[in-house]
This record gives sequence, structure tokens and C-alpha cells, in this order.
Amino acid sequence: MKILSDKVQNKVICVFLLIGSIGLVVYGVTHIFSSIEYKLSSDVRQVTAVVKDYQISVKTDENGNENVKYHAILSFEVDGKTYTGKDVFSRDISRGDEVTEKAYRALNGEYKLYTGDIGDNITSVMMIPAGIIISIFLIYEIFGKSKEKEQEVNQIE
Repeated sequence: MKILSDKVQNKVICVFLLIGSIGLVVYGVTHIFSSIEYKLSSDVRQVTAVVKDYQISVKTDENGNENVKYHAILSFEVDGKTYTGKDVFSRDISRGDEVTEKAYRALNGEYKLYTGDIGDNITSVMMIPAGIIISIFLIYEIFGKSKEKEQEVNQIE
């Protein structure tokens, strides 16, 4: 027994995909903003950060080679205040390891870890137009087809 019709299921799926595509745009804009914020910062410095926690992700390519990444949560101190940030490492790390990172003063006065330049994060830039195009398509799928059907019904009557 079906709980939802196929049309309703398709609309529900489209709504979830729309939320995801809007997320792509937000992710891209956030990275561009961070890069601009770093370039405008009047205070950029090297800090010693401590690995507080990490997760390992392993991707295997078509040749069977494994690409291991360590997604770390770091803690660092600037002028007596402790901040946290994230970074990704290709080398083996452990909790308590010390790493040297670049930190900058953000527009709100807090310090953030530098995550790379726009050139390094070209995927962030590509996510904005991809998210917009997918969103437009999904909005049409959700709302546009129902208007077309209403017009067809009105023409038949």
C-alpha cells in the first residue's frame, strides 16, 4: 500500500534536493567570504594549534590507490584567548599533536584558521552557479508543472 502518490513523492524528493542545492550556494558563498575576509585582515599570524579530535576519510581511486584524509578539529590560542578551527591533513595525525597554522582576525574580532585561497578552493566557486542552476530546475519541477496542468484543465473546460 502506497502512503503517497508518485507525484507527491517526486515533489518531496525535489524539495529535499532543492534544500541541498541551496546548501551548495551557501557553502560556496561562505568560502568566498572567508577568503575575502582573510585578504582584508590586518592581523595574520602563525599559531601553534593542538589536534583535539579528528576523523579519517578514505577514498579509493579506480587503480585501487587509497587517498587518506584526516579532518581535524584544532584548538589554538591568540593573546590568551582559546579558539577552535578545522583543517584537513594528508599525513598521519593524532590527538595532542601540535601543528603550525595561519590564523587571521575576522571582521567580528575573533580569530579563524586560514583554510586556503579561492584558487585552492575552485570547487567552492563552481558550487554557486551549479546550486543556482539546480535550484531553478527544481523550483520549476515543484511549482511550474502544476501551473501548466492548471492551464490545461482550464483549456479543456
